[in-house]
Amino acid sequence: MLTRNGCRKRLQRFVGELGRDVDLAIVSNPIHVHYLINFIPPHISLSAGSLNFLIVHSDCRTALLTDNWLAKEAGEAYADKAEIYPWYTFHNIPEDRIAARGGSLFKYLDKYKPRPERIGIEPCFLPVGIADTLRKIFPKVKISDMSHILTGHR
Repeated sequence: MLTRNGCRKRLQRFVGELGRDVDLAIVSNPIHVHYLINFIPPHISLSAGSLNFLIVHSDCRTALLTDNWLAKEAGEAYADKAEIYPWYTFHNIPEDRIAARGGSLFKYLDKYKPRPERIGIEPCFLPVGIADTLRKIFPKVKISDMSHILTGHR
């Protein structure tokens, strides 16, 4: 298990390496989310293979975006804040999980003030539809690949 202090140091190193090139990073590789905040979805459940986002701000604040099936794990992670979105409650027909998670990301970013000018993403772990919508919502934002930074930490 990763420690809170160790995760904070890794997060600070990551943000330091992002420098002024990125206002906000969207970390979506499950290995990197774990590495930065110790968030581990259970492997044997409907949560296996789910898409979760860790939003990292330039001042090292973090927000984990996940659904109600991972609320317990989100509460145990070292994110500064967890935004839990309803997905499946046994009383509803669940929407596509990737689409639901993309919707939670766009709702979170819609509240972000001031609007980011530069967003870092991990293209190999961000579904194309979500990346395309991100570009449509923020047409003036520079979106860059920052996955090499975290890959270099390992």
